[in-house]
Amino acid sequence: MALRACPSPPALRHDLLALCQPGADEIHRAGVAGQQWARLAAQGVDELLQ
Repeated sequence: MALRACPSPPALRHDLLALCQPGADEIHRAGVAGQQWARLAAQGVDELLQ
């Protein structure tokens, strides 16, 4: 089994942590952060498959 660690960009980490507090447009911000995380995860999977 292969393992790959992808460090998360500071902006994504900030956005995810900000979702722990109530604020405006939480659903939209969660969707945007989820898409960013999915791209990062897909990049890691792609690198494992190379």
